[in-house]
Amino acid sequence: MERSPCPPVQAVKVVESRPLRRMGVSSAPGYGSGLAATSLGWPTLLRWCVWVQPVDGDADRWERRWLTAVNAALETWSDILPITRVSAREQAQV
Repeated sequence: MERSPCPPVQAVKVVESRPLRRMGVSSAPGYGSGLAATSLGWPTLLRWCVWVQPVDGDADRWERRWLTAVNAALETWSDILPITRVSAREQAQV
């Protein structure tokens, strides 16, 4: 039996962290100069398991536009990050 890349989350680990600190990337384009990391560094995962709340069949145009924008964003980011869309909220990290 093949193991799921996004098994259900078994536990949540809360880690004490100091306040966010700027990374000194003032020349970064767009919002990059405003990014900050925790005292533990940047969040890193081998695979980002993402769940998007489904829109029901009677969705209005704003809900459909939202879903289209979310799908486009995930498609763009999946070129950079290993993203797996999951169908169950329990499997998601995001």
